[in-house]
Amino acid sequence: MEAATSSKELWLVAEALDSVMDVFADDGNNEHLKELGVIPTLQNILPQLKTMVRSLNYQGGICQNNMSQA
Repeated sequence: MEAATSSKELWLVAEALDSVMDVFADDGNNEHLKELGVIPTLQNILPQLKTMVRSLNYQGGICQNNMSQA
């Protein structure tokens, strides 16, 4: 979760979130999600993630991340 919450690289955040989803994909993990505070952490990440996705610049079929140029 640290990579998802601290990285400025969209691909790294996406990979970290994908890994979290893989780990907690089973319905039996609801208690673990609560114990570890995963849901509030994901809710806190959402505004940053939306900003990162909106910053993508598609030109000629090529996606460029404008945030990494700052």
